[in-house]
Amino acid sequence: MGTEKTTVGGGGVEITLVTGVVTDNQQRSKTSVHGSGYSNVSGGVQGGVYGGGRTTISSTTTDYQTFFLAKPDGREVKVELVDYEVPCRIGHKLSLILAKRKGSKVGYYTHFYNHHTEDLHVIKSAVKKVVGVPAVFARLMFFLVPIAGLLLFLFNGGSGPDTNEVLAALGSLMLFFGPLLVILHYVFVRNAKINGYNKSHKIRDMIEAIKAEPLDAGTG
Repeated sequence: MGTEKTTVGGGGVEITLVTGVVTDNQQRSKTSVHGSGYSNVSGGVQGGVYGGGRTTISSTTTDYQTFFLAKPDGREVKVELVDYEVPCRIGHKLSLILAKRKGSKVGYYTHFYNHHTEDLHVIKSAVKKVVGVPAVFARLMFFLVPIAGLLLFLFNGGSGPDTNEVLAALGSLMLFFGPLLVILHYVFVRNAKINGYNKSHKIRDMIEAIKAEPLDAGTG
C-alpha cells in the first residue's frame, strides 16, 4: 500500500493515505522569550540612581518532530509535526492519513499508524483545522449578532405598538444572549463535524485496512 486517495463528508474533504518506512527521525525544541512592561531610571543627588517600574518576562517552548518516509516507489515524504510526537524509529513502517478541504492546497496529517508498535495516533488539532468551523466565522458572528440585536432594539419604529414591543424584546435577547448562542453553536457544530470525520466509514475502513496489512507489505 503506497498512496491512496478518496473523499469523506460528501466530498468536502479529500484524504490521502501514505505508507512508507522511516529513514530519518529528528526532534528539536525552540524557546521564545517574551517581555513586557516599563522601567524608569533617573539620577539623584551625589550620583545616586533611582529606578522603578514593572517588567514581565515569560517564555514558550515549541517542540518539532521531523521524519522522512520512503515510499514503495522510491520517493520520500517529509513530515513535520508541531507540539506532537509520534514515537517511531528508523526502519519502522508508518501509515499516515493526510486530509485537506476540497480545493485547498494546505493539508494536515490527522492519523498515524505505526505497524511495528501497532499504535494509532489521532491528532485532534489537525482534525479541527480540516473539518471544524472556521474560527474567523465564529468571531465575526460573535460581534454581528449583538450589533444586529442593538439595531433592532433601537430602530423598530414604523410598526404597530405590539410589533415594536416584540422587536424590542427580540433585539434585547440577541444583544445579551447572542454571543452565548454563537459560542454554543460554534462548539456544537465543530464537535459534530469532528466526530463525523473520525466516525466516517471511509476513515474507519481505511484504518482497518491499514491494521490488517502485513508488516512487510508495501515497503519496497
